[in-house]
Amino acid sequence: MSWFAAILRIRFADKNESEFIMRIVRVLGLGLGLAALPLAAAPGSWTGSGPFGGQVHAVAADPALPDRLYAATRNGFFRSLDAGTSWQAAETGLPVPRPWNGVFATDPDTGGLLWLVDAQGRLHRSTDGASSWTETGYRNAFFPYAGRARLAAARAGSARVLWLATRGGGLSRSDDDGATFAPVAALAGVEAEYVWAAPAPSALLLAGTPETDCAGGITRPLRRSVDGGATWTAVTVADACQQSLLAAARSAADPNRLYALIGAYYQRVGRLHVSTDGGATWAATAYQGAALAVPRPGGAERLWLDAQLSTDGGATFAARAAGVTTNGEHVPLPVDLVVHPAYPAVPTLWLATESAGLYASGNDGLSWAPSNTGLAATNIRALAVHPLDGTRVYAGYGDAATSPSPALYRRLGSGWAAANIGLDAYQVRGITLDPTTAAAPSPMLYAVGSGADPATGLRDGGLYKSLDGGATWATIDAGVPSNAFGRAIGIVRNLVPDPRSCVAPPASGPCISGPLRTLYATATGTRGAGGVRAWRVLKSTDAGASWASSDTGLPHDVSAPDGSYSTISGAVPLVMDPAVPSTLYVGTFAQNTRYDPVTATYDAPQIASGVFRSTDGGATWTHRSNGLPRFPGSADAALDVLALAIDPAHPQTLWASTIDTNNWTGPGSLYKTTDGGANWVLANAGITAPDTRALLVDPATPGTLYAASGGLDAANPGGVFKSVDGGATWRSISLGLPASSATALALDPADPAILHAGSGGGVFTLEQLPDADGDGIPDTVEAAGPNGGDSDGDGVPDAQQATVGVTAPGAGTAAWRPGDTGTAAAAPLGADAAWFTVKLVAGSCPQLVDVAAVDVAGLPADPGYGYPRGLLRFEAPQCPGATVDVTFHGTDFGSGWRWRLYGPSTPGDAATIGWHDAGPVVVGRQGNTWRLSFAAGDFGSYRPASTGSILFVGGPAREETIFAAGFE
Repeated sequence: MSWFAAILRIRFADKNESEFIMRIVRVLGLGLGLAALPLAAAPGSWTGSGPFGGQVHAVAADPALPDRLYAATRNGFFRSLDAGTSWQAAETGLPVPRPWNGVFATDPDTGGLLWLVDAQGRLHRSTDGASSWTETGYRNAFFPYAGRARLAAARAGSARVLWLATRGGGLSRSDDDGATFAPVAALAGVEAEYVWAAPAPSALLLAGTPETDCAGGITRPLRRSVDGGATWTAVTVADACQQSLLAAARSAADPNRLYALIGAYYQRVGRLHVSTDGGATWAATAYQGAALAVPRPGGAERLWLDAQLSTDGGATFAARAAGVTTNGEHVPLPVDLVVHPAYPAVPTLWLATESAGLYASGNDGLSWAPSNTGLAATNIRALAVHPLDGTRVYAGYGDAATSPSPALYRRLGSGWAAANIGLDAYQVRGITLDPTTAAAPSPMLYAVGSGADPATGLRDGGLYKSLDGGATWATIDAGVPSNAFGRAIGIVRNLVPDPRSCVAPPASGPCISGPLRTLYATATGTRGAGGVRAWRVLKSTDAGASWASSDTGLPHDVSAPDGSYSTISGAVPLVMDPAVPSTLYVGTFAQNTRYDPVTATYDAPQIASGVFRSTDGGATWTHRSNGLPRFPGSADAALDVLALAIDPAHPQTLWASTIDTNNWTGPGSLYKTTDGGANWVLANAGITAPDTRALLVDPATPGTLYAASGGLDAANPGGVFKSVDGGATWRSISLGLPASSATALALDPADPAILHAGSGGGVFTLEQLPDADGDGIPDTVEAAGPNGGDSDGDGVPDAQQATVGVTAPGAGTAAWRPGDTGTAAAAPLGADAAWFTVKLVAGSCPQLVDVAAVDVAGLPADPGYGYPRGLLRFEAPQCPGATVDVTFHGTDFGSGWRWRLYGPSTPGDAATIGWHDAGPVVVGRQGNTWRLSFAAGDFGSYRPASTGSILFVGGPAREETIFAAGFE
């Protein structure tokens, strides 16, 4: 899946453009972008800082403006206006920020024209080079489960045709710029999953299909049309059994000469095939690759395959990959390749990679360099902060399984850089700094994850060590078992040192001088004969020089008569009693291998799983999961425990997250134990996000905890949550985070007000300002509000009331839409007209969280409506129902106003996100105060009923006079 991100703000030179005219332009579909004023980061909200790069799915150059590039990534759709030197997110007008899947296409002949299919299958069109987007009205039902999909634009005479291929949906055609698509009748029943259109005026099309019958000798991964898609013929490719079309291109000199990469999609690499008769027959070459490009006519024939150049039509290639490397040894997997539209006069190329971002060459491929500034698509799954210097932060790249990534980044002061020389990791899931070396100029670091030996390609043990603060690394996997694929314990996810394991520990407390010698790590493990499992917990007593399995007591596989088996698929979190380091706790995740295709679910594991404890330094483990929720139908299999935290002041107290990752049947939860895991009780009051992956205890204030949770999508977003009462209650502190949210957390030890979170878009940082009532608005902001900081006039300062939130865009919390009168960004902070108040007046809801103004400019146009008071958002957790008063200070509402909702019409369903009439939630208005009524899981709230939370985004809209009688 791809995750498309954020909002692109374009500045117009004439900022006095009439807002009224601009709204008419948008309604008439002219696609003119809107200006937006730059704003500083809002106080109390998260900001991203990089590292940049990450997973890129596709890249394209604009045919009319060669320096304008587009890139689709796992965390957003991005645009560059300077040939890739810098990038900005470009999703203004898309209804769902950061859609998690999608494909895009540019028109080959028209500058600034492109289309994008988002995660919900909605097709969007931009005529201004991705400055803004509008929906065409078409939606493909096979997203987000389309797997592989392809969108292509072509010409049929003077008309434009769009082709969309999706797994499950086959090949469809649009003749109306994407407003509608019709299945291609000639390919009915054919599983087309890739489509390529030859440049105009050719009527040649190729469609990729996975339809091959190896046993019957039928190998037809291609369908071909020479009449613009009216008729199609199957094309046999002799060596392409069980493979499909991955990429195609046409010769710049000979229109009958075609090139294609044909291979297994899951391998991402195909063999180069050449056709000299317009695709009727194909011959395989000796070369393989993942990205293919042929420059436009204008020079000698050149063919690019990844970072290899052929000048003889693919007969031979010369490598031109200098600089295309993650660490000087590993070469990332290419996924797309673009040559400058003016090539070869301008010998510039861009190469997109699976997990290492973009590379650019300005000298015809003789050398390459990363080109990622602003491209926020790094998936950070591990964080560590230097214990003596909060400006030194380490971040690990997660989930790169099939291609090398930079793996580990280091921030020294400001700015991120890869810190990975000698690091063979593809992904890093855990980073640990030996605290006894912290005072050294270059401390000792450990990193764990998974990777491969660059010389042999065999998997290594996933354990790495640096003696110089991350500048250089060595693999430390001695003792880890091997098989035909290399080291065989899967992903290593966590590493914890024994703080008293130096050579000469003090009488009590942690070692001062080191290094520490005893280390514990968790991993997926191995399965031996008879289902015997090992290596889910590893132990070293020589600072990582050698390792041994240390998981006696963790169950082995349990077999069933049908051949399936239940297994502990691995261990993730491991925590240690800091006072008694021989006491350890580990969280595991379990699986039953039997999958029911009818119900699309896995059977419940029939095995003890959840939390285990060791009191003998990992020699033996016992099940400690009483009270944790079980998989339905299982007595001993607790739901997967993916995060643990221990109270350093009271080490019998722990917290654990649980979730069913087999079937994703419901939201996850948090549990707490005060007796060392003998009994667990629910402790997630106020957590609304579904999938907690990181827990963090403030060591200076152990009653203060943080939980980072991933979201399912924009209609049920993730977040970071904070508890100041030992987990009894939690509140969201998530303003500014992406909906996919966070999977790693780290505090600045020198300043615990600084919190870092790892996300799918890099590292985000929050400076926590005093916020006594926890509503997401800093105390200083609420104190500056109307009526001396008591905006509702009840005699209690707003900053002390969790059920009252008062803020304004002028306070830095968000942007007003430019062109509206009374722009808050220009108004004095104390001006009443710049403020609004949200107040819970009825219901059993304990508080409001994440109250903020919303930037209207980045949302899709809402024809016929203007928002001179902007939008607002708030969430009420633990709230089955509520009545809310919203007061807009210094405002008089006359006729022509109504409330609008921006969100899902069906709570929890991101496919229904858009503008909706919010009349059903409005129960009255008195002066400048509107009264709204909500019920969890009903219209008006983003989240589904299962979360027990109400999340609202909307505001009062002014009907433009020209539209009052339904003119549109």
